Amino acid sequence: MASIRPSAFNQRERLDGGPFLVIEAAEPEEEGINVFFTDIPAAERKPDSPIARLLNVCPDRLTIWPLNIREDRDDYLQPKYGTLERIVVARPVIEPYILPETTDDVVGLLEQLPDGFAKDFRFGLGLLWEYRQICETAASLENVSILIVHKGNDAKIDSPFFILGIRRFHELRKELNRIASRHQRDARKDKQFHIYQTLLHAADSAQFPALKKSVRPDALTEMTDGGRQHVTLSKRDRRAAVRMVQDNIEALAESEPRSLLALKNDIELITLNQLIERYQEMLGKGLTESKWQSFFLENPFILSLAFAVPAMLVQGQAYAGGKRLNGSGGKFSDFLYASASTGNLGLIEIKKPQTELLGKSPYRGDDVFGPSTELGGAIAQILDQRFKLQSELPVIKNNMNRYDLHSYAVRCIVVAGMTPQEHQQRKSFELVRNAFAEIVIVTFDELLARLTEIKNALQPIPTLDTVPF
Repeated sequence: MASIRPSAFNQRERLDGGPFLVIEAAEPEEEGINVFFTDIPAAERKPDSPIARLLNVCPDRLTIWPLNIREDRDDYLQPKYGTLERIVVARPVIEPYILPETTDDVVGLLEQLPDGFAKDFRFGLGLLWEYRQICETAASLENVSILIVHKGNDAKIDSPFFILGIRRFHELRKELNRIASRHQRDARKDKQFHIYQTLLHAADSAQFPALKKSVRPDALTEMTDGGRQHVTLSKRDRRAAVRMVQDNIEALAESEPRSLLALKNDIELITLNQLIERYQEMLGKGLTESKWQSFFLENPFILSLAFAVPAMLVQGQAYAGGKRLNGSGGKFSDFLYASASTGNLGLIEIKKPQTELLGKSPYRGDDVFGPSTELGGAIAQILDQRFKLQSELPVIKNNMNRYDLHSYAVRCIVVAGMTPQEHQQRKSFELVRNAFAEIVIVTFDELLARLTEIKNALQPIPTLDTVPF
C-alpha cells in the first residue's frame, strides 16, 4: 500500500496526548530496545489493544518498521510500503546510537536520522512523502523486504536486502527535489497559459492576442539524456517531433550540420528499407498494371533509375496526342519523364511482373527465343506514343505552359516481366533488348536490384571497431 501525505487527520490535536510509544527491552534472542506504536493511552490499554513495533534501537543501527497509522484504514498498523517491511539505518561514524528510555529520548534519537527520513513518529516513520518512490521501488522487487542504508555509494540487490549507500541516497533525493521543483514551475506556467487563453484571449482577442506555447529550454535534452536514451513516442508525439525539426531546420543546419546530415541519411535509409520491403511484397501478389502504376506514381524516383541521367516525373497517364476530330483515339503514356538538365522527354510503359518476355518455345528448334507477343506489343505501343508525342508536342507544351520540355531524342522505356532464370533464355533476352537502340527494356527485379544498390550505398561506412577479423 502506498504511503499517504500527512494530512489534517495526522496532525490533529488529540486530547489524550496520543499517539503513544511503548519502550521495552528486546527479547533475549534479539538486541537493543524495541519501540512500539499505539493509539491507546496506557490507562485504557488491554492485551488485545492495537499495537505494532515501530523501531528497534541498537548501538550500531536503527531498524524502522514504517507503519500506516490511520485508524480508519483497513491497513492500519500494517507496513507502509507493502512488502518492504523494514528500513535499517547504520549508525553515524561519530558515535553510536544511545538506547532510549523515554519518549523524549526516542524523539531526540529520530532527529539524528538522515535528511529525507520522516522524523516524527506520529506519522509512522519511513521516508518523507516526496521520496516514497524509493521505498516503493525496492518493494516492487521480488524477495526484497529490507532496505539497508549505510555509508558509501552502493546500489545492490542481495535478497532479502536492497543495500543503498547514503551518498547515493542524498544524490537521488536532491535530483528528485530538482525534478519536483521543475515540474511545479512548468505546471504554474501551463496554468497561466491556459487561464490567459481561456479567459483573457477569449474575452478580448484584440487586446489579448493568442500566445504561443513554448518548450522549456533543455526539456528534450533532460528527457532523453542528451539524445543518448531511446524514447518511444506516441503517434501524436512523432508528428510533433517532425514539425519541431521542420520549424528549426535552418538553426539546425547552422549549429548541427553533421547531425542534420546524419539524420537525413538515416531517414533516407529507413524510408528506402520500407520501400524495398513493400516492393518485394507486391512482387509476390500478382497485381494488375494499374496497381503498379499507382505504386510508381507514389514513388516516381524508382522509375527515374531506368534512365542513364537524372530524370524527373512530368506527368502520370500523360496525353501523348493522336485525338481525332470527334475526340477519340488519344494516346496516353503511363509516365512522362524529362531529363533534369536538358528537358529531353522520355516515355515509360508499365506492364506486369508476370508479363512473358520471350516466346515459350525456341525459334526453329535452336537455343534462341524470340520476343513474346506481349513484349512486342508493348514496344509497338510505346513507339506509337512517341510518334504522336513528337507530332503534337508544340501544342501540348503550349497547353501545359511548359516550354522547358523538348523532344530532341525521346527515350522509350518498357518496364515488364522478370529476368529469365534459365541460361539460354537469359542470353536471348539480352540479345533481344540490346537490339533496340532507342528502347530500353527493364525488368521489375532489375529495378528492385537498383533500389538495393542505393540502400547499400547509404549504409554507414564500417569503422575499425565494427570490422570483424
